[in-house]
Amino acid sequence: MDQPSQAEGMTRYLMFKVALRCGDEELASDSLATMAASDDNEQFLYACILAAQDAGDRKLGAEAMKVLVQKHDFNSNHVHYPALLRSTIRMICAGIPQNDSVQEGNPQDDVSLEEDICQIFESGKNVHHQGP
Repeated sequence: MDQPSQAEGMTRYLMFKVALRCGDEELASDSLATMAASDDNEQFLYACILAAQDAGDRKLGAEAMKVLVQKHDFNSNHVHYPALLRSTIRMICAGIPQNDSVQEGNPQDDVSLEEDICQIFESGKNVHHQGP
C-alpha cells in the first residue's frame, strides 16, 4: 500500500480494529496518532472508541477519547463537550486501581493516569471561559 493510502482515516481505523483483536497496543496507539494528525478523522475516532469499548479495552478506549478531546472543535454543535469530558474522565478513572485492591504494578502508570485526568479537567476549565 502506498504511503498516502496508509495514512487515510479508514485505513487507520481498520488497523486500529486489527490491533485490538491482536492485542497490539503499539499499532493501535500509532493508528490513533495518525488519525489525530488529520482534521477529517473525527468520525473514525468515535468509531475507535466504540470498537475499544466493544472489545473491553478500557485503556485504548480512554486513549481514543483523549485524542478526540484534544482534537475537539469547541464550536462544534454535534458533540456535547461536557459529556465527552465526563466520559473520558470516567474511562481513565476505570484504569486506576482502588486503594483496597492495590496490586503490585507500575506506580508511574498511576501518575500518568492522574496527569491525564488533570489535563482533561484543565481543558474543561478552558471551555467554561470560552462560553458563547
